[in-house]
Amino acid sequence: MKKLSFLLIALLALAGCASSGIEPVSNELLFSINGKEIKEADIFDAMKLSSGSVGIVQDKAQKMLLKEIVEEDEAFDKKVQEVLQEAKDLMGDNFELTLKQNGFENEDEYVEKIIKDIVRQSFALTKVMGDDYEALKSKRPRKVKVLEVKATDGKKVLELLKAGESFETLDKEYGQDTSYYHGDEILVSEISDMDTSILNALLGKEETGIVESVQASSKGETAYVGEVTNIDEDALKDEAIESFINNSKLTKEYMGRLFVEHNFKLYDQDLYDAYLQNYPEFIK
Repeated sequence: MKKLSFLLIALLALAGCASSGIEPVSNELLFSINGKEIKEADIFDAMKLSSGSVGIVQDKAQKMLLKEIVEEDEAFDKKVQEVLQEAKDLMGDNFELTLKQNGFENEDEYVEKIIKDIVRQSFALTKVMGDDYEALKSKRPRKVKVLEVKATDGKKVLELLKAGESFETLDKEYGQDTSYYHGDEILVSEISDMDTSILNALLGKEETGIVESVQASSKGETAYVGEVTNIDEDALKDEAIESFINNSKLTKEYMGRLFVEHNFKLYDQDLYDAYLQNYPEFIK
């Protein structure tokens, strides 16, 4: 993987000095208010260090990095088409209209500016997380089944489950229509967004099988029954990484590793300080 050095803002490249900074290339008059002239330098620093501007720098740098380290091969092109089709399925008949409303001239522009960036990030994170999967196993990824029922039905449902009744059958009679959990097999880990009671019970099992007790939900009026179906972390690697990529905290951590690995540089002291506050993982 090719090493990169980014000069994000190259008006003045002043590295290695505590007072280093970038300045506007000119100091032209922008506008006048009641006879007071407002020039470029008057608002340059405020604009440069606004939260929006720092975010824009980060976004542009990430696009540059991903474009360099992700090869656009057959697998890449295939994934692009898959993601594009997902977008089309989601938007349905409004696909073309939605593109125009969001400023895209056509499908090709949407693919170049949005879809390819999504796929590049997915490919890059899959690689870096895959390389570090031994450490990520500590998140305890596993396959489980969870059913949410009325609290008053919890013990009865658990007894039926232990007696051999299927989650599918129990969901039809006892499942909560508004719940996310209907007994389908899903992957969870320590970072899953799930009610703490049932998540801890599932993660606490050292072997597959039904969770021995009903777990009260934080809502009070409902409860969970569950089963661990697969704890083979190596076999679950691909699914686990796909799940981890959807976690914003992990994504930021591992994207930061990519920036550090490829020698990300900032040539402005104020911007560097802003990064220390907002994106410390990217400049270690």
